[in-house]
Amino acid sequence: MNACALIGCRPEKLPYGNDERAPRCEQLKQRLFCEILRMTREGVRIFLSGMEGGADVWAAETVLQIQTVKPSQHIELWAIVGSDRQAREWSETDLVRRQAILERASRVESACSDSDNGCTQKNRYMIDRATHLLAVYGGRTDETASAIRYARQKGLNITIIEP
Repeated sequence: MNACALIGCRPEKLPYGNDERAPRCEQLKQRLFCEILRMTREGVRIFLSGMEGGADVWAAETVLQIQTVKPSQHIELWAIVGSDRQAREWSETDLVRRQAILERASRVESACSDSDNGCTQKNRYMIDRATHLLAVYGGRTDETASAIRYARQKGLNITIIEP
């Protein structure tokens, strides 16, 4: 299976926070679009998103956007969700946005239990099913860094986008 795990920073770890109109955020989204489109041209057909806020959601929306503008690519979005705790603190607007993605996803899978290490479990679950990793990563020691190390151990093709 030629698949890509999509992981990255939550808004609180980004220099522009939740401001999606910030120039750097718009540049990040544009870079996500270019990288995901490049991967589809290289034969990646399945994109797995952990559906956390920030980069995960933006990458998932990008896959759906490419599905719409390039239907001939025949790509799929797999939404890999965690426990019900995952979106508990999200705003109503973000919950609606997340639900819209889940409704359009080709597949929705649960990857972990309601535990503190749920994000690590979910990242490993996606990486174990992938040949590529696309990570939005700013150099912090966190779950994203751990996932990148794990993907390197597994021999995945890794692309890192700095936020």
